[in-house]
Amino acid sequence: PVDASRLYAKNLTNLLALMVGDDGALAVVLADEVLAGACVTHEGAVRHEPTRQLLEGV
Repeated sequence: PVDASRLYAKNLTNLLALMVGDDGALAVVLADEVLAGACVTHEGAVRHEPTRQLLEGV
């Protein structure tokens, strides 16, 4: 369990590092493959297709 927690923490730290700009502010760059794949919603739009289908009742 300790190793799993460390790995999760490292992955989360690396993901957050991608999301923070040089000035320390949140800067979601959807051109980044990792961020685009992890993004469910952005600016009021549902970007994650399975979530969109569930919300639309498809």
